Amino acid sequence: MAAIKSSPLSSEIPRILYITGQPSCGKTTLIKNMVREDGLKHLRVSGFYTEEVLEGGRRVGFDIVDFDGRSGVLARKGIKSGPKTGEYTIMVDSFEKIALPSIKVRGDVDLYVIADEIGRMELHSRGFKMAVTKLIESGKPVFGSIAAPRYGR
Repeated sequence: MAAIKSSPLSSEIPRILYITGQPSCGKTTLIKNMVREDGLKHLRVSGFYTEEVLEGGRRVGFDIVDFDGRSGVLARKGIKSGPKTGEYTIMVDSFEKIALPSIKVRGDVDLYVIADEIGRMELHSRGFKMAVTKLIESGKPVFGSIAAPRYGR
């Protein structure tokens, strides 16, 4: 594997690394902890993760949060219009407002993080698909997560 120019990442590290696991097994928590508290603090990181939104202990949706702390709505239950994934309506404009700038290829970023995940909700955005393609083609390192199908499905 070729070394990444002007990056503190070693040539020994894979350029694209994804972890996988069952829903709610801790993939996003692991990635957030690695970026914020562990060995990746010395890197300039850009990207996003998603968080469950709970009301009364029940999941009602998901938010998107970038590593600079900006957040927006990814999906919610109970909204009538817009693209759907299961019982959730995807808020494409809100998602793109946070996601697209966070994964735009820039020279000042060492590592891009996409967690939790390139999945059905995110793929409602054509802009997101194009941005991920550009990111992968750029040769920049990407770290993220992909949910495995639930057991028994």
